Amino acid sequence: MAGKILRLVNKRVIDFSNCATGTGPVYVLLERIDLSQYIDAMLAVRVHAVNVAGSSFMTIDLYGDGYTDDDPGILFVTNGTYFSSTIINSAVIAPTLLTYGGTVAGHYGRLVANGGKNSAGACSATISVDLILRTPDDSF
Repeated sequence: MAGKILRLVNKRVIDFSNCATGTGPVYVLLERIDLSQYIDAMLAVRVHAVNVAGSSFMTIDLYGDGYTDDDPGILFVTNGTYFSSTIINSAVIAPTLLTYGGTVAGHYGRLVANGGKNSAGACSATISVDLILRTPDDSF
């Protein structure tokens, strides 16, 4: 099985602590990840440190990105993620490795940090992210 590993995010703090309670903030971490030659992907999210209070949480998700040179100023993004993600909440103990994946279709992907600031207090994590891309056909 042919494939490759992409380091998408070096060790970085994602912090939703200053967002208003009851909001769902979104940080776009990376756009236009080339998925065109692959049909299967796995995200490897390393949680180096975590500080999440109450029922707040965050997820790291991969969406389809329909970027085109014909309309570079318009965002074409899928409504849903390629696959379900693991939730980073107060139950996650760092350091840990979260892995999840599934089928990908399309030319580009977009990596997004989604937050759920459900309670007052901290909602931050130090993470790094790799993307493992695979195809069953060695001719690619």
